[in-house]
Amino acid sequence: MGSMRKQMLLQQRASFELTLRERMCYLSGKGIEPAKVGKDAVVGKLGADIKAVNERLKTVTGNDRKAAELAKTKAKSAAA
Repeated sequence: MGSMRKQMLLQQRASFELTLRERMCYLSGKGIEPAKVGKDAVVGKLGADIKAVNERLKTVTGNDRKAAELAKTKAKSAAA
C-alpha cells in the first residue's frame, strides 16, 4: 500500500516541478528579472507544494523502512 502512495507522491512532485519550470520559462520570456520571479505567487505556491510532497515522501520512506525492520524481526523470531 505504501508503495502506491510513494508512486503517487513521486508523480505529484514531477508534475509540480514541470509546472514550476514552465512558469519560470514563461516569466523569463516576459522579461521579468530572476530576483522578482521568486516573489511570484504561483512560483511560491509550487515551491511550497514541492517541499510538502518531499516531507510526505520522507515519512512514507521511513514507514517502509520500519515495516521492513519489523518483518525481519518477526522472521528471526519465527525461525528461532
